[in-house]
Amino acid sequence: KKVPFEKQMQGFSNLKIGKKVVLDIDNETGEVIDYQKPFYKPLSFVLRKAGNILASIRTNFNLPQAVQKERITINKLTPEGHKKMKKFVLQTEKERLEEVIKELEEDSK
Repeated sequence: KKVPFEKQMQGFSNLKIGKKVVLDIDNETGEVIDYQKPFYKPLSFVLRKAGNILASIRTNFNLPQAVQKERITINKLTPEGHKKMKKFVLQTEKERLEEVIKELEEDSK
């Protein structure tokens, strides 16, 4: 079942570039919410590379030889499965936010 456009633009996306660079991007505005990068790598370089990657994805999205699309569908979760899935999502978000808070506290010292 296709998700309506308004619901597709909620939340954020996580773009990983290599092993050490991560960008959290707001799906609605495109604003970079948070980022992790090596200290000596300039942010302008990271953003330029991210822009190139996103442009490549946009260009090649409908070319089956360039992009492998995968879809996972879950028809219905049991009430127990729904609780476990919700707990997993909340735990993952909690860990991410704890890392962001830790970095902010370190930066303010």
